Amino acid sequence: MPSGMSLTGRDLPEPAVRPVGRSLYAPDPAVVHARLVAEVAQDVGGGPLDGGGALLTADELRHTPFATAYEVTDVLPFTTAALKATLREHAVGRVTVAAQNLGIEPNEFLLDHDLDLDRDLDPQDSDAATVFITGTADADRPTMLIATPCPATHEP
Repeated sequence: MPSGMSLTGRDLPEPAVRPVGRSLYAPDPAVVHARLVAEVAQDVGGGPLDGGGALLTADELRHTPFATAYEVTDVLPFTTAALKATLREHAVGRVTVAAQNLGIEPNEFLLDHDLDLDRDLDPQDSDAATVFITGTADADRPTMLIATPCPATHEP
């Protein structure tokens, strides 16, 4: 792992898919590549999201050096109007978009939906958020998870 930490496989079964909880985890790419997502899911007391790729969710926050943790603030069906309104409501001026299991890159997905966040948001607003767009390429309406990064502290 880039952090110098190590994670060992425990021959765990694939964890059960679960509904979105309060916390969201994006496992480090090294964890995904090593096929150790189930171990991280067990460590955080969570499981994968339906259509969320390697994203994990849990009802409570447990820090781990093997995934970036986020607090979920909103879960909405994807529409450009809902996304813009929610980001304005939270005074978000900077946003990162991550598309999971859609078969296209996040920027391409946004352009396909005529959404230019650089143009549509007020950069003077200081809050930042990450928008995870989850689903499958053939889904009628993907889901948006709007989340804020949790502090990068790790419990022993």
